[in-house]
Amino acid sequence: MKKGDKKVRTVEVEDRYPLRWPDGYPRTLLNNRKANGSWQKSFSDYRDAVIEELDRMKVSSATITRNELALEDKDPGVAIWYSMKAGGDYDWQVGLGIDNPVPTLEDVDRAYKVLAMKYHPDRNPDRPDYVELFKQAGVWREKAKAYVLGSAVLQQDNCLAFDQFKTAKMNLAAALSALRHFRGLERLGMPFIVSRIMTHAFKTALPEKATVIHGTPAA
Repeated sequence: MKKGDKKVRTVEVEDRYPLRWPDGYPRTLLNNRKANGSWQKSFSDYRDAVIEELDRMKVSSATITRNELALEDKDPGVAIWYSMKAGGDYDWQVGLGIDNPVPTLEDVDRAYKVLAMKYHPDRNPDRPDYVELFKQAGVWREKAKAYVLGSAVLQQDNCLAFDQFKTAKMNLAAALSALRHFRGLERLGMPFIVSRIMTHAFKTALPEKATVIHGTPAA
């Protein structure tokens, strides 16, 4: 990329009203909500920065949900639903060592077992670094099976939800801060941990009766 060229984003992002809070996630009590005077930028500024972080972390699609301004005083929460399952993500082929473009489930399981035996923590107590390799092998197996079964579609089944602060832009800024901390692990040489966090730690389900109305971001 030449200096001055703009980076092309690959993550698809939508903004929707109302807030879709994940089932089972606790809510912050009204009296416990805080303010952060250092977060002075607009909602749109924090939104753009969040999208950049999601793109760097290989998120394929995301939906930022919140309440409209009339309801924000009562509920300023922000929930970012996202998917790591890119339709064109075939890193499982290299990871599992499968060069066949039309593998069977048996091929996938066979390749996974080779890696699982090699990196299983119980077989390598003196290699703590193998723990993440063992977990990553499981991630590759899930991707490969989804490809074989034809279910490698975008499913926003992960969620980052924040409502600890008094305004929606502060809660979005909190989400940005969290994403930057996660990515800091990657810079420290632990990319598998970041992948594990983003693909498993925030997996959840949409509220059963969520009503979705398309909206546009406000400043």
